[in-house]
Amino acid sequence: MLDLSPEDVAAHELRHILAASTALMQNGTAADYKSTIVHFDFTDEGATVHFAIEDPSTEDLPKKVTQLAALGPVVKFDGDLFDLIREGNKEALRKAGNLSPEDLDAAAQFDGPPMEPIKILLATKDLQEVLGDKGFDILAKQLRTAHNQHVEEFGLAELVPRKYAAAALKAAQDELSATSGIPQ
Repeated sequence: MLDLSPEDVAAHELRHILAASTALMQNGTAADYKSTIVHFDFTDEGATVHFAIEDPSTEDLPKKVTQLAALGPVVKFDGDLFDLIREGNKEALRKAGNLSPEDLDAAAQFDGPPMEPIKILLATKDLQEVLGDKGFDILAKQLRTAHNQHVEEFGLAELVPRKYAAAALKAAQDELSATSGIPQ
């Protein structure tokens, strides 16, 4: 990551978490969502977020969620997300979301439906908009504060209630259907 403020680092990691919530809604079960633990660590060099799913419904679910969540910070990009994802230019993606090499590698390993990453990004953007700037900043600050108090894991459902992730995913599916003419 580039030289970022602690606030920017927390916002970056929160976008990964929001993307993971929608990726899990897309690919997992209610039990998967409820059992997912978000582990995070903030250091002087940056931060990391990992997702642990207790007894996932499919063997590849944790990997798929990580791959799709890797692009989450790209939602801060001010341009056309469709074009950015469609082009797949690693350097453009890196700059758009201030992605790390690990983020880029994880995203590049995704081998699912080609529209799924854009669907997850649209849903992530919707979640961020539902939170609003103030709500998003408060939640990011709460992550930093929790870490400072040595709390380094949360249940995903505590951070992003499932009903919000489901509504965001539905909004993204509707937008993709309207844009492409193909039901999602």
